[in-house]
Amino acid sequence: MVTVKLDNYSVVVSGHAGYSRGGQDIVCAGISALTHALGIALEKRGRLKGYSYREDSGMAVMIWAGEPTETANILIEAYIDGLKEIQREYPMSLSIDTGAI
Repeated sequence: MVTVKLDNYSVVVSGHAGYSRGGQDIVCAGISALTHALGIALEKRGRLKGYSYREDSGMAVMIWAGEPTETANILIEAYIDGLKEIQREYPMSLSIDTGAI
């Protein structure tokens, strides 16, 4: 299962969807594409202080200092909307924790 944890200072994505074998997992591919797009968009448009983004196999971490900007919040909300659509179709493959927002 992929777990996405969001709070006011970070987005952490970890795990594997387990929907299909590696390299052919459409759930992982969708989550990865959305996550990568968010990481780039926050870097280019988010205007976040101390922003850092890194990816590794089965993990992505975005962190920043201070409250997110209005633009960053819009980008993050769009990201969550996309994730929720994936979760609706594949509920056993994705967990979204926005409890700290």
